[in-house]
Amino acid sequence: MIASSFSLAVIWVLNIGTIQHVAGCDEQQMEVEGRCCNMCPPGEFLKELCTEQHQTVCSPCEMGSYSSEYNMFGKCEECSSCQQEYAEKCTPTANVRCRCSSGFLCSNNVCSSCEENKCVTGERRNRTVIDKSASEGLEEYSYHCEPICSDNAYYEVKDNVCKPRTQCAIIGLAELFPGNKTHNSVCDGGASDNHPINVVAVSANTSEYHLSKEESGCQLIIQDESKHSDSLGHLHLENVSAL
Repeated sequence: MIASSFSLAVIWVLNIGTIQHVAGCDEQQMEVEGRCCNMCPPGEFLKELCTEQHQTVCSPCEMGSYSSEYNMFGKCEECSSCQQEYAEKCTPTANVRCRCSSGFLCSNNVCSSCEENKCVTGERRNRTVIDKSASEGLEEYSYHCEPICSDNAYYEVKDNVCKPRTQCAIIGLAELFPGNKTHNSVCDGGASDNHPINVVAVSANTSEYHLSKEESGCQLIIQDESKHSDSLGHLHLENVSAL
């Protein structure tokens, strides 16, 4: 009975010693079979585990691979590739950093793939995370475009503000161009006796409108109307003053 109790006491002491030994490992060490083995630093990988005779043996990452943290891995991670542009090249201690060309958006949080930016002037991008991989830290994005201004307003690029569109019918004028996301309405220049107006003539050269892609169909309408007008030309209402 005494011998049995003694044996249990010895085992308990040994266990305490092992716990103390493991707890005494440094932050950049890992317990392996009761020994504190050094971990390999960033830029290197494990070649041989530590033994009673020597500490851990590490080797530098090969070309095209990297390790960014202290580790005990048998090889370095493979460098990623970028679909379009490299913001930073891969190094032994850091992966590449990607970016997208002008006119394109990152499809994920590391920009490993890109997609065309389909939003035009007068619209803002709304990004949504559609897939998130916790293990890899990867987030996939989805984009959709939405108007910056309300339906009855247009975006003034120069001033970076939304302005209300002119309501031609309210002031007794015919509407030649209804307006869109980036341009005000264009009213017929025939002034009425009850509503004298201050106007600015609109050039028949529609290149001055700087229409976006989805608005380009309106150019032909403006040109055709200007060719058949016998008045002073199309008038773009800027200010309205009632008597």
